[in-house]
Amino acid sequence: MNGTFKFLALLVVMICGYAFYNYFPITKHRVVGKYEIDTSFYSGKNAEWQKEHFKFEITSDDKFIFFEKLVDGSFKKTYADVHWYRNSPPMLFRLNLNSPHELIDTYPGLYRGNRKFYYVFETKFGNMFYRKI
Repeated sequence: MNGTFKFLALLVVMICGYAFYNYFPITKHRVVGKYEIDTSFYSGKNAEWQKEHFKFEITSDDKFIFFEKLVDGSFKKTYADVHWYRNSPPMLFRLNLNSPHELIDTYPGLYRGNRKFYYVFETKFGNMFYRKI
């Protein structure tokens, strides 16, 4: 009886742990924040250069700000409105830009694992992978 109880308790703990570990919904709260290039997808000088020169932010008031590092070290900012087209997780969005930009994908791809997620922008450089920092 004691061995059976321990086995059942362990089984319940494992099932709860598995469910807790695997279910992290991508809510608006988790999406809002700053993102940079994730160099783990493609390493090397080009990836490091992109990481140094491009990043973006999604604000809580539904704004998108894209940062491009200029030669003098300052950043050029490009703004867009974030339009959420889902009201439940995973929260998906599109970007409303005033004019097209060759490095901003208006429908970024969302990819996720157990606890993490990242966005892929199709750009003139090919796919650019962004992860929240």
